[in-house]
Amino acid sequence: MVNKKLRADCRKTGGIQRSESFHAVNLMPVIGDNKLCASGILIPSYRNQVAFIDVFDEILPNTNFNWFMSGTSGAGKSVLANSIARSVLDKGGTVAVQDIGDSYKAACSSLGGTYINGESLRFNPFANVTDITLAAERIRDQLCILASPNGLLDEVHESLILEAITESWPQYQQDMRIDHVIEYLKKQQAAITREHSSLIGGRIDEITTLLGKYSTTGIYGKFFNSSEPTLKPDLQFVVTELGDLRKQQDLLSAILFTIMIWNENMMYTTPRSMRKMNIIDEGWKLLGGSSTKIKDFIEEGYRTARRHNGSYGTVTQAIRDKNLSTAALAAYDNSSFKFTCMQDAKSFTTFQKEEPHAFSELEWEMIRKFPPAKKARYSSFLLSVGEFSSFHRLILDPLSDGLFSSKGEDFTYREKRLREGADIKDILFEMADNDAHKRDIIHMLREMQL
Repeated sequence: MVNKKLRADCRKTGGIQRSESFHAVNLMPVIGDNKLCASGILIPSYRNQVAFIDVFDEILPNTNFNWFMSGTSGAGKSVLANSIARSVLDKGGTVAVQDIGDSYKAACSSLGGTYINGESLRFNPFANVTDITLAAERIRDQLCILASPNGLLDEVHESLILEAITESWPQYQQDMRIDHVIEYLKKQQAAITREHSSLIGGRIDEITTLLGKYSTTGIYGKFFNSSEPTLKPDLQFVVTELGDLRKQQDLLSAILFTIMIWNENMMYTTPRSMRKMNIIDEGWKLLGGSSTKIKDFIEEGYRTARRHNGSYGTVTQAIRDKNLSTAALAAYDNSSFKFTCMQDAKSFTTFQKEEPHAFSELEWEMIRKFPPAKKARYSSFLLSVGEFSSFHRLILDPLSDGLFSSKGEDFTYREKRLREGADIKDILFEMADNDAHKRDIIHMLREMQL
């Protein structure tokens, strides 16, 4: 209740007036944030109001289910990306992750996923193909990426590779290898030179030289000529760690593109009612190069994924990374959801000079003030969906925080205990007990009456 004397003074100065309820309601100091979705990941707003995010929710002004996340080290982006992945698995969906840095290893172990090191990956472009007329062009694109990750092959090269695929398929079918493409081109080189020109015949030498390192006797042959490909169609949660391949950029681009083709096939062949998500973490490393084929594949895949209830997620170290390659820019432009976490100060200032209209004045200032996740104990981010944007926090329970954390000490402790044979669930409780704040929360939860 207001003090009587204060009320009398307010009345004398006209501070208290009789009014209709309509006017009174509009003058009330009440601010309501957009709650976004009815369910999903809990992301309280900066005014501490409840909000949820579900990238598959069609009530939002999004044109697709794709998302692009950027944030410097320590921003909490791995925790946020892991949370998005788990929300898909909780709905019975499938998730495939390509990562550099083991950010998803603990979650994969805890959630019963399949963890694959890049060095052990094995592919065969011709495996699982049932109709060559439908698959030939996609296999041709894959071989073009293998031969030239930077997209230096022209239409003549592509036509010759396509001919080699379609002509060799009836004889070998699923047992076909890249060697058979090379073998066909060499056999037909003289005839093609006579029929067309020595210039076109010379293109065959270029193709066979470029593809040679992926033949069974080539330096990368073991990766692309397996009779039993590593990736199976029944994998619900698969994490592929590509860190061991980052020094071999051509091989890395080829493997990533091959995984994306596999994931595209998964999206198209599984029921549309099932949610499917593919996440490329450390995208600035994995989406390097300027190949128009990779760019076109991403644009086509990102645009058509929604029809099949599919989503592509891209995670990078800075928002400027979207401009490092045509593939990264295509991923950014074709993602309705933008998660902008804490940015490196110097890089963010440079980005503001390059693209001053990317954010409003308030958004520029707020993003600069985002605290490190370790210090604040939550991830701060700007969520942009279409023309709408809002500021949120991701606050996790102690066990999920320990599971998803990519902090050096957390990762080291998890790896050490896993090597000792400890169960991941026991490890998470140990990590919580080693932190006073988390220990208090766990104790409080245990004391609660259900």
